Amino acid sequence: MSTHGVVGFVQGGDLKMMEVRYDAYPSRLGREVLNWVRNVEDWAEVAKHLKPIRMVSGNTTVPAKDVAVMNTFPEFRGRVTDTMSWNTVLSAAKFSDTLRYGVMVTSDAKPEDSIVTEWGYVIDLDEERLEVYMGYQTEAHEAG
Repeated sequence: MSTHGVVGFVQGGDLKMMEVRYDAYPSRLGREVLNWVRNVEDWAEVAKHLKPIRMVSGNTTVPAKDVAVMNTFPEFRGRVTDTMSWNTVLSAAKFSDTLRYGVMVTSDAKPEDSIVTEWGYVIDLDEERLEVYMGYQTEAHEAG
């Protein structure tokens, strides 16, 4: 059974959120995000790196200019084509991979949406903190 979730960033009050369709539980995605946060040495540098990340619709096909870029990554080895959707290309990507690629598949799900999101992880660059949301709650979240 899949464990759905979201992971994203708050930067300048703006939320960039990516849907994770499986393995969003704390011992998998939670650990990956926590390890990433623990390795941050300079939050200002992270903010500069994340600002240009583009949010793309998962159902759209990868534009030719992005095909060339994606195929420069060793894990794709020239297999990305302009007939593939972003969902197909990024379906197996880890959270940290999307940061290297410079694109994230956008999600309408919110970390506090307990019914849709079983686990949500938000890296708040403005506050320099990690927020974790657990789904299926009976009361609204006040904070992560």
